[in-house]
Amino acid sequence: YNLVNSPHLIPAYELDTALLEYSENISSLGYKAHVQSEEDLKAIIEGVKQHVIDKIRLWEFYVIDVKEALSEFQAALDKNASVDKSLFENIDIAALSFKEQAKLLADKEDKSEIKEITSEKVANIKPIEVNEVKPEGAINEKSIHEIMLNKFKAIINEVNLPFYKLYDDEVIIILENLWNRAKYLKLDPHGPNQKEITQRVPLVERYFTRIPLNEKTQKHPKGSLAVVNN
Repeated sequence: YNLVNSPHLIPAYELDTALLEYSENISSLGYKAHVQSEEDLKAIIEGVKQHVIDKIRLWEFYVIDVKEALSEFQAALDKNASVDKSLFENIDIAALSFKEQAKLLADKEDKSEIKEITSEKVANIKPIEVNEVKPEGAINEKSIHEIMLNKFKAIINEVNLPFYKLYDDEVIIILENLWNRAKYLKLDPHGPNQKEITQRVPLVERYFTRIPLNEKTQKHPKGSLAVVNN
């Protein structure tokens, strides 16, 4: 498995790469490269939050990019993109509450780890927005678009709430797994007792093998050179 035939592995690869960099720079970041106690290791695992997880902006693999979604929605409005009326067929969107409208969108979204909204999808949110707009008096098309964009932003933020919860839960699992594995590798009397943390002997084992880029391998897509270790 590699990043081309299994793109869902991209977050794991980014995490693995950041952990290797963290291991290489452990001393310069103020942590002990020679682990002597659980206290040493706890500090190192705590540092993973800032120097690994936050560094790679891991949450972006779980939630919808609001800025990008708004840009795509604006583009769909500007070109007056057609609406797939069958998408919300037999649903009285105007009668739904705000949370119900957000759930309607979430239910139509792909449930893969990497959340995306394409311009085609955001165009189909127009029925939700239009039902909220009352084009009376001096309200022009620009004003209507602004109302629609603000409503769409609010809906996306609402849709993101469970995704952020999922992300928070995943971070807890990641840190717990790192602690258990690193404790075995560095401190457990029945483990390899590695002690040192370096790029060659990282905090935990590498999850990917990185095939060097050379004249022979350059014909392959770059992502295919990152292969999951069995």
